[in-house]
Amino acid sequence: MVSARPSRHASGKGSGQTNCYSFFMAHNEHHFVPAFLLREWQTGDDDKLTSFRWARGTVVANRYKAKAVAKQRHLYATGIGEGRPDNRLEREFMGPMVDEPAAAAHQVMMDDGIEALTEQHRLDWSRFLVCQMIRTPKMVTHIRHRGRDILMRGDEPVAEDVLGQGEPQVPLSRWLEEHKPSLFDDLGIDTLPYIVNSSLLNGVFLKATWVTRDIKHAKFDLLVSDMPLVYEGKMNSNFLFALPISPRKLFLAYSDAETGRNVKRSKADAVAVTFNRSQADQAESYIFSTNDKQRAIVARYLRRPEA
Repeated sequence: MVSARPSRHASGKGSGQTNCYSFFMAHNEHHFVPAFLLREWQTGDDDKLTSFRWARGTVVANRYKAKAVAKQRHLYATGIGEGRPDNRLEREFMGPMVDEPAAAAHQVMMDDGIEALTEQHRLDWSRFLVCQMIRTPKMVTHIRHRGRDILMRGDEPVAEDVLGQGEPQVPLSRWLEEHKPSLFDDLGIDTLPYIVNSSLLNGVFLKATWVTRDIKHAKFDLLVSDMPLVYEGKMNSNFLFALPISPRKLFLAYSDAETGRNVKRSKADAVAVTFNRSQADQAESYIFSTNDKQRAIVARYLRRPEA
């Protein structure tokens, strides 16, 4: 457990008391695609990446720093229903336990190749891949709703010792909705670390073959989206996971040797086109690139927002 640091705005001069509200509000911007990955797409004199999205019926492109995109306020927070977001999961788990170790593994792959990964690097990168499957805003919303569904099931009554004097007996789900509304959302969010650490899910990645594919001679760079992990097949049989780790390097994890041979035999341009289309096709809202030269493929495959 990470302890709270005293706030500079502690109540009372010299009192040493912690401003708890400032502590809970810390780390309130939660990245669902970490900045360490997106920085690879920062280019040009401004050292920024290009962000594509639909706006007013057309695809627009803007330049941003990696730290300014692919984030949402209080995405993994608990206590939202009580109006007091607690960002402990981002502060104590997503950052130090997932993204920071993954950033070290990513640097090894970029500098020395995938063969240089240690067993610990592989464990850290596997947990990061599992996390990328569940940390998008759409998936987090689904997980929150699943927690609500679980708590709303059944008609068991609330325990009598919880009820106030003269308070009528009601189903537990109804009582919770009135008195502890944040529990509905928090139940699902509290499961995120258990999912990320799942031996079953991590086992799938750790047993797979890992390679990187360079496309330095391709006409176009690799794109990366706000849902960057491409998944094809079935995890219990034949599968392929792909993640761009730079504009010219693709990480691949696959279960079947023939899949690896097919990717290796494919020309760099074909690899770039195939996986760029996948990135655009599965994105929720945003595609990130080194520049705006791929506006056409983004306009063709990036899903238009619903009216």
